[in-house]
Amino acid sequence: MCYRSASYEKWQAQHAHRRRRRAEKYRRWTQGTTAPLPPVNVRELDDRYELYLFAPERKNEDFQLALRDRILTISAPTPEATEEPGTWKRREFHAEAFERQFELNEKIDLEHINASYENGTLLVQLPKLEGQQTFRQDIPVA
Repeated sequence: MCYRSASYEKWQAQHAHRRRRRAEKYRRWTQGTTAPLPPVNVRELDDRYELYLFAPERKNEDFQLALRDRILTISAPTPEATEEPGTWKRREFHAEAFERQFELNEKIDLEHINASYENGTLLVQLPKLEGQQTFRQDIPVA
């Protein structure tokens, strides 16, 4: 049998405190922005990292990438509103301004970073320095 040592009110207060802490952590994570940040996937290959940032309704010219002291900053302003025929009856998403920062490790060749935008996804290729590539070898089992 399991008995609670604390009263139900104390238990409620502890969980309310946890919910407040979680909410505060989320507010710090979003850095005070009201719009959600675009999602990012990062993949490591043998010779490079690939960073995929999902940002539909953009153009190549909308993105600004800046590198300062191994901090890669990707940002984009809110796109200009275009006049479209008809009226929206429901609109659940639209492009917002954003800024994301990524700390790059010492394996990355900072001189040869490149980016491309296609089908709503920004692809940033972060090549590894010579000698930092992933070593792979198949080992036979005897």
